[in-house]
Amino acid sequence: MNRFLLQGFLLLALIPIGLLIGYGFLVMGPIICWGFAINAYRANNDKELYFWLFIGLIGFSLPCTYLEFCNS
Repeated sequence: MNRFLLQGFLLLALIPIGLLIGYGFLVMGPIICWGFAINAYRANNDKELYFWLFIGLIGFSLPCTYLEFCNS
């Protein structure tokens, strides 16, 4: 098979894998932040608790905003 044709097919195969990994981070990021917030709550660390809640809210709102922006 032609080398350039093979490289083209490999590039096309990497695009869906990259999208899957990217959306996986968008979905799992807020869940991980909520876990850190629960851990901070158990340790009675209020500053860290509110920090992780704030980061989780940002991580949750960014994909929602991005998807609304893409659909309009």
